[in-house]
This record gives sequence, C-alpha cells and structure tokens, in this order.
Amino acid sequence: MTTAAAATKTPTPRALPLDLLQKAAAEAQPGPIIILGGPGVGKTHTLFARIKALVNADVHPYSISYITFSSRAADQARRQLGEIFPDGDTVEKLFIGTFHSFASNFLRQHGASRIGRSPHYSLWDHDQAKEVITAIASLQAEKEGEENPERESRGRRMTNHEANEFLQWLSLNRSKWAQEPAPPKDAWWRELLALYNQEKIRQNSMDLDDLVPLAVQALEADPKIRAVWSQIRSRHLLVDEFQDISPIQYRLLQLVTGPTKSIAIATDPNQSIYGWRGAESRMLKTFRLDYPEAEINMLRLNHRSTATLVEMAETLTSNEETEGLSTTYQSVIRPKGAEPVLLEFRGDADRMTRHVLEAAERMVENGEREWEDLAMIYRRRNAKNRLITNLAHKFHIPYHIRGDVKKSGLNTPARVINLLSAVANPRDVAAFAAAATVEPDSAGRGLNRQRRRPDQRPGPRGGHQPHRSLRELPPAAPPQKQNQEQPGIRHPGLEHREPRPAKPGGYAGGTVPGRAFGSGPGPAGEVRGRRA
Repeated sequence: MTTAAAATKTPTPRALPLDLLQKAAAEAQPGPIIILGGPGVGKTHTLFARIKALVNADVHPYSISYITFSSRAADQARRQLGEIFPDGDTVEKLFIGTFHSFASNFLRQHGASRIGRSPHYSLWDHDQAKEVITAIASLQAEKEGEENPERESRGRRMTNHEANEFLQWLSLNRSKWAQEPAPPKDAWWRELLALYNQEKIRQNSMDLDDLVPLAVQALEADPKIRAVWSQIRSRHLLVDEFQDISPIQYRLLQLVTGPTKSIAIATDPNQSIYGWRGAESRMLKTFRLDYPEAEINMLRLNHRSTATLVEMAETLTSNEETEGLSTTYQSVIRPKGAEPVLLEFRGDADRMTRHVLEAAERMVENGEREWEDLAMIYRRRNAKNRLITNLAHKFHIPYHIRGDVKKSGLNTPARVINLLSAVANPRDVAAFAAAATVEPDSAGRGLNRQRRRPDQRPGPRGGHQPHRSLRELPPAAPPQKQNQEQPGIRHPGLEHREPRPAKPGGYAGGTVPGRAFGSGPGPAGEVRGRRA
C-alpha cells in the first residue's frame, strides 16, 4: 500500500533559486506589476517563479497565461516550466505562447464566427500571402488592361520587392490601434487591399498579421465573451519582453486582463529594437498611466554576463533613464572575462563576413576550438545566408544554418503542412496549390546523404577533398544585382510555369498567371552546409 501510494504521488514543483529582488517580485500580491531590469538580471526567471507561486497558492493553471515575443522563446519557456512542474499536467493547462498564438487560440475557440471565418481557418505565412497578392495584382491587370493600359503594365510588373513593400505597409498599419494609418506608397494599394481581404474570407484564411487585430475586433464586439475569457483563461497574465509590443497587442492585453488586474510585465526599454515591426517603447508609459497602482520591481544583479560585457553595454546605453526608471546594475555576479573585439565595417558585408570566417578558421587551426564550438549570429537572414553559404561552400567550411520551417517552398515538411491545411480547410486554395506544385523528385532530396567530417568536402564520385584555407580567397568580385541568380541556392523543380486555364475553386477571375503557387526560391527550414 505504501509503495503504491508513493508511486502515484504527484511530483512536487522544483525549487527555484532567487535573489532578494527576484523573490520580492515573484511573491508580490496579485495586481499590476512591472519587473524592470537590463539583460541577465533574471526577468524571465522571475516570471517563472511567479507562475510557480501562483500555482502553489492554488490558482488553477488554466487561468494563467504566459505571453512572450517569439515562438522560439515560447518553446524554451515550455521546456523550462516543464522542469519546474515535473507532473506534466500543469504545463499542459498553462497557456504558453506568443501574442499571435494567444489570439489564434481565442479565435478558434470563440471568435472566428464574429470575423467571417470558421474555426478551421488556415494561416498563411509571409510567402503564401505574397503569392496571393501578386496573383490578385496580375488578375486585376488582365481584367482592366483594355480600359487602362498603364495600370495593366504596372500590375504585370509587380515584383517580389513591391509585394514585400505592400506587406510591410500592411503589417505596420495593423500594429496600430486608434491611430491614423500610414498612407500607401501607391493609391492602387487600397484597391489591392480590399481584394486581398475578400480573398482571405473566400478561402477561410488569414495571414499572421490578421490574428491580433481580428481578435481585438471580436473581443470589442462581444463584452460577454470578453468577460468569460478574462475570468477563465487570462485571470493572471504574465508578459515577457514587454518593450517589443505594439499598440494593437497592448489593446489585446487591456481587453483580456481579468477583474483583479493581475498582470505582470517584464521589460527593458533599452532593448526595444522592433520599431520597424510596429513596436513602441512608449507602451511602458501607457501601462503606468493605465495602472498607476502598479508595483515596480527593479532587478539590478546581473547573473549572466561577465563584468567586462556589462561595462561595455552600459557605455553603449549611456545609463539612460526611461520614464524615470533606470536599468543600471548594482553589481555583477560573474568576474571580468575576455575583452570583446569591436570592429566596424561600413557598407562592406562581404569583407565583414570574410573577417569573421577567417577568425573562426584561425581558432580551429590553432587548436583553440572545434568547428562545432563556434557560432555566428547575424541579422538580415536571407541576404546574409547567401553570402555565408557562398563563402563557406567555396572554401569548404562546415556550417549549419538554423531557421524556422516555412510553409512555402520545396521541402517535405512544407508540403506536409500545406496538405494538412488543405484537408482541414478545403477552401484554402493557396495551401492546396502550394502542396500540389512541389516536384515529386525534389521532396526529401539529400536526406540520406552521409554527413562529411569538418575537414572534408564532396569530391568526384563520392570522394572527399581536404578543407581549403579561407585566406586563399581572391579579391571580392563586384556585388551582383539584387535580383540576379545567386550560385548554390537554386533547387530542382524550381521553374516558372505557363498560365493554367481557369478552374472552378481557383482565384476569383482565374488562376495565378505565369507562376504556380509554392515555386518561390530557396529551401526552408534547416539549411546544411552542402549543395542540394
């Protein structure tokens, strides 16, 4: 009997080490709380400790929502909270995700019918949305060509760059709330937007930027649903990386905050870098105006970085105060470390990348590190990926680029995702077309190839040739034009296709002229250091 009881006993939550400042924030009474501090002070750690304190106080996990900025951060939070609550059931009941997933969760459960969708709506990623927009533009050009040849010409020449500009304009406008939208670059964009919105409703679909604004729309339209949701699912809100939220995301928080105003935010205004995506650092000021009773907890002990890095960071931020709140550190736990090397390359991305790869090569040749010990972190993923892969291929440097799996492209996961989406939502023409146009012989190509050692590269007939020094690199060639084909990134099955005759269920007025869905350039997901 004793043994059986011990076997079924629920595991106790793991203890979390906290300094005094973190402990005060984690154990504060329910209500509005601001957790402020620079990098490495344990803001996220404190939010986890607060979740643990709420659960220990018999708060039902289903009424606790933890919202963070990125899917990767949400996955990491789920793993860490799974270690804190080893029973498994607690983490399953918590909501852990991004603003987009929080809004999608609400819409699928309660709000889809209020915005003209069914709960089985499809979500389009950026590339799928771009395919639909360019298709609509081309179809409109064909329809109006006889009456307005100038518009036909402009529509037919809607480039990849112009479609990206349109989506960026649309994304920035959706991030606003109760503000004047930015004017379109082209007056024709307003007409294109109306047709794009109609097409999404017709296909029972949304793009990612629709989720939060449409959730806000549904919540504002139905006070009863708002009251139920705030009482049950978001009675206790915890928001990480608050400095990166946009006005429309803040409005969503206002609508779902429970009657006890139990909302804890973790923020560092000096890290607000996503203004180009609609984030506004003034949201902290707005929060303090909306919740004047908010308790402010300043975390000032850096647990992560060396003293050298902290000193450099504080020099760069100039110890600025934001809204009268300073994020300077009291002390640093770790001692001084190696001095960082700061180099500036103005407008010369090729030389900068060579310098970093040369430094990595020297470390490996001198025996200081192995290739797998080194990492390169950079912005502008697509452009930088091409530069890195071209140089690494040329001099046979082993590498592994990590990235998210897109729903468009020629890879097998993308095809499966699109097929499942089309099955769940038969009206999603874009998903079906993207899955159907993948070439059968290109899916999964290279999955069974043998992984070579860092000092080897593919040779003739499966042989290998030794690694060649990067320092043998000849002078840089003149930069290629932006839309010129880059070596080593084109894949089998990627070609332009002739227009197909219109079929029932296709786009209003016809099918995509000149190109099939799913034929966008480049692989998606993880890109390994070998040619396809």
